[in-house]
Amino acid sequence: MYYYRCGDREGRVVEGYLNLGSKGEAKKQLEGNEYKIFELRREKSPMRMRRRGRDRREILLFSKIMASLLKAKIPLPETLSSVYTQIKDREFKDTIEGVIREVKSGVPLSGAFRKSPRYFNEFYCSIIEAGERNGVLEETFSMIYTYLLKKNKIEKKIVSASVYPAFLLIFSLVAIFFLSMVVLPSFANIYDAFEKELPYVTRAVLAVTGVLASYWHVALVLLGAGGYFAFEALRKEEYRRRLDSALLAIKPLKAFIYKREISGFFSILSLSIKSGMDIVSALNMSKKNIGNLKIRGDLEFVIQEVVRGQKFSRGLSYIGFPPLTIQFISAGESSDNLEEMLADVSKYYQEELEEGIDMVVSLIEPVMIIFVGGIIGVIVMAIMLPILSLSTAIS
Repeated sequence: MYYYRCGDREGRVVEGYLNLGSKGEAKKQLEGNEYKIFELRREKSPMRMRRRGRDRREILLFSKIMASLLKAKIPLPETLSSVYTQIKDREFKDTIEGVIREVKSGVPLSGAFRKSPRYFNEFYCSIIEAGERNGVLEETFSMIYTYLLKKNKIEKKIVSASVYPAFLLIFSLVAIFFLSMVVLPSFANIYDAFEKELPYVTRAVLAVTGVLASYWHVALVLLGAGGYFAFEALRKEEYRRRLDSALLAIKPLKAFIYKREISGFFSILSLSIKSGMDIVSALNMSKKNIGNLKIRGDLEFVIQEVVRGQKFSRGLSYIGFPPLTIQFISAGESSDNLEEMLADVSKYYQEELEEGIDMVVSLIEPVMIIFVGGIIGVIVMAIMLPILSLSTAIS
């Protein structure tokens, strides 16, 4: 997330946030909108993340209402004014007020949207521009709403799937810390008073906790430094590409990453073609939404092949796409129904992704319970063995 403060062509100061992968991409988009950049910096605080989620909800609702009102053949200025009255968020309301002002002065809707990149990214603006050009604006808003709804559904599913394991892990770490650093040492002191040798398990656990207690500050510094250098390295495209390639080398992760990335790619590609974009422009637009740089690089090769005159399906075969997917797309090209076939393939991958998420969650929970339970069991054993041994000695 990048905060920007710029001047537009009319000399007004505009500010907002861009959700892009690098500062270079943010600068390129702002300069493409003919903004003079005064300030551009990275922002990633919890408040900004909450605002980002709120912005998404506003855009989703906005797209839905726009699609419904335009379908009822209400003129665009009146449609925007009606939507304006339904908006609760003050900042988004001000943004739409600016859009209405621009549209009434003769600026195309996509051009008005481009002046507010915090809410309307380049993908959104390009799709709207294609819809305007081909006279299908109401269908375009409807398709955008459907796409955003599906995207939010997947993201919510991934987040909700990770909440319980994360909670279980944090709770377990707290329990392990309390047992090993507080309870166990107190029992060890009692046992020392009887001048008895501690059991091996207890000595081993105490040795580990002793090292942690003595050098925890060193561990924190090393973890902090490692995290900082890793974060800085991953901001560079070269290292991100290496990491993305390494992740794809892990088979279980590869299947998950491919399904997520390709589902979104085909969905955007289908939407772009339906809105009236040519295949090359649609491919270039869809490629930008691929997060994994290795997959994005492969698709850039496919785009080059399409520019040279090759069929899209043929280009996909060069980068190892599943044969069934290639057959579906080839059939869509032959029947001049590519956009519908792409939508079907996207739906298939999305269903596969949802099933995969459910399966991973069902596996993670018992594995984590067994793993954490084993650690706690060892610590409890380290506590109980001295007590049992001491009671036997006293008897």
